[in-house]
Amino acid sequence: MRKVTLIFLILLLLLSSNLNSGKVMSVDRIEDLESRIEEKKKEEERIKSAINEVNALIESMKKRKATEFDELNRIENETSRVAKEVEKLESEEKALITSYYETNDELEKLSDSIKKGEEHLNKILFTLYRNYTLNYSAYIFSSESFNEIMDKSMYLQFLIAADKNYVSSLRENKERQASLLKDQVDKQVRLSVVLDDKRKKMEELSSLEKEKENEISKIIFKLEKSAKEREALIEAHDRTEREIKELIREKEEEIRRRKFKQTPMGPLIWPVNGPVSSGFGMRLHPIFGVYRMHTGIDIDAPYGTPIKAVQDGYVIFAGWLGGYGNTVIIQHDEKYSTLYGHMRSYNVSEEKFVKQGFVIGNVGSTGWSTGPHLHFEIRINGEPINPLDFLP
Repeated sequence: MRKVTLIFLILLLLLSSNLNSGKVMSVDRIEDLESRIEEKKKEEERIKSAINEVNALIESMKKRKATEFDELNRIENETSRVAKEVEKLESEEKALITSYYETNDELEKLSDSIKKGEEHLNKILFTLYRNYTLNYSAYIFSSESFNEIMDKSMYLQFLIAADKNYVSSLRENKERQASLLKDQVDKQVRLSVVLDDKRKKMEELSSLEKEKENEISKIIFKLEKSAKEREALIEAHDRTEREIKELIREKEEEIRRRKFKQTPMGPLIWPVNGPVSSGFGMRLHPIFGVYRMHTGIDIDAPYGTPIKAVQDGYVIFAGWLGGYGNTVIIQHDEKYSTLYGHMRSYNVSEEKFVKQGFVIGNVGSTGWSTGPHLHFEIRINGEPINPLDFLP
């Protein structure tokens, strides 16, 4: 009898040891999962910070690209304007060259006329003044009558008058010659300076245009490179988020194994009252600008609106969860859990039991959010399903 009693006590001790060991192992596993979740959350935050930096860089480069394009358009417009001016000046230059040769012909003819005029004038002067000074008396008294004297006197006066007119005409020709020569030189100098300035301006604009095109090419290259970096970071973020979800799912399973019986989740209530602004399924991500799976629904509500637990359950997560921001996850039975994201704040802690309708926090816009709303999910064994299939 004593032997049987001793064996029974030994078996009881072993059973107790195994049960305690199982409980310790279970607790240790939950702690390990929580530790791994925290590490992944820190990694996700580092990736999020990197994505924000790349996004800021991309936005900055987009603005710079737009500015450079505006400057390039301004330079191209200025180049077009200067090119038209150069074209006009080149036409003026051709006209000046034609005018130059025509004026040269006129100047040659004028020079010949002046030369002949000077020779003719010299002869007249020589004859006139020699006769006038040396033979004037003989010239007058050789006349047979007074009328002849008067005729010769009139002729002499005519010669003198002609002399004066010829000298005046010759002076005018020489003045015109000088004016034409000066005008030719002035036009050539002015046109040469202006045309040279315009051509230099064209060269400067062409150089600036090439610089801007090179700068824009560099910016486009950097934008493409940054876009690839952002894509890789988003993939890393998604991968880390999946890993976190998997760890949370494992934690959920461990908690379900410990706390829940085979009792199904009861009917749900709405967590907040408001319109559904974004449904379950593929959509254009408001932050990343790419099409991604939306794993829940967005319910619009003002900042601070109370958020209620849709059914009884245990809080298995309460904290910051990457793009979800402040998040609470409640496990309702062995299969079903609900997630409440972008909360401004929450007032529950992990492993707390909450009743249906209990206020777990309030609406905010934390994480990847563009305005106040509640992101709400229903999950079966950690996999999101459409909440509208369950909400009343």
